[in-house]
Amino acid sequence: MDLLKNNDYQLYFEDQSYLEKTHAQIQRDFEMCGFTFNVDNTLITNYSKLFHLLLERLEELSTTGNTSVKNLLYRIDVSEKAILNRMARVQDAEFEEVLTTLIIERSLLKVLTREKYSQ
Repeated sequence: MDLLKNNDYQLYFEDQSYLEKTHAQIQRDFEMCGFTFNVDNTLITNYSKLFHLLLERLEELSTTGNTSVKNLLYRIDVSEKAILNRMARVQDAEFEEVLTTLIIERSLLKVLTREKYSQ
């Protein structure tokens, strides 16, 4: 199932409705794991804003040393293998930046999958 041809995530993030749906998916996954990511949709005006707000939240979680972050990644379905592959491809990026990107991309895929199969 290739919902995103050529991994073209940016086209979807230029559409405000997909940005909002992705944000809502991230919030649901965080809440299911006992975390909060309560950001008003009006603050999410573009991909960059979503990225930076999520990055801040992940940095907060990593500084507290919370072991439940692994549960969050499992819930979102971001594997260790995906993280290591992305880290190898994007060598200048920080770990939290790679993780943020993967969480956003996986959340968008969940949104697209739900749309495709709910019709």
